[in-house]
Amino acid sequence: MRLSRDRQNGSTPVYKKLNLALLLLRAGLGLSLVFLFGLRQSESVAVFAYHRDYIWPLVALALPMCLVVCGYLTKPAALIATLVWIWALYSGLQAGQAWYSLPIRAALYAIICSAIASAGAGKYSLEHALQVQSLQHQRRSETS
Repeated sequence: MRLSRDRQNGSTPVYKKLNLALLLLRAGLGLSLVFLFGLRQSESVAVFAYHRDYIWPLVALALPMCLVVCGYLTKPAALIATLVWIWALYSGLQAGQAWYSLPIRAALYAIICSAIASAGAGKYSLEHALQVQSLQHQRRSETS
């Protein structure tokens, strides 16, 4: 009984390390996306301003990735992000891009997102904080 309670709370040393690893993975994913899209491709804003059809792939990628980095609705968002990155991998190869530019990057992001989709957000996430707050609110309302 105690072991299952410890697993749920994430209080064993293994789960503490796993939760920290998931936080670091999500934070690294967020920083790499900022460097990839924000700093490296600052001139690409003009492409989206003049060609509005290109905005939807960016939205389809950015919205789930932001949710994954924040740790909110992590599993479904990471699954959607995985599918979008696989689509980016396929479309990059179909467009004749060199495999070491966009396709390999898309494959790496797909692997990372699929790992996060299988593991979840972890204890250090917005999703977990909202669950804890909801449980505390329920306990207060039950005792009142």
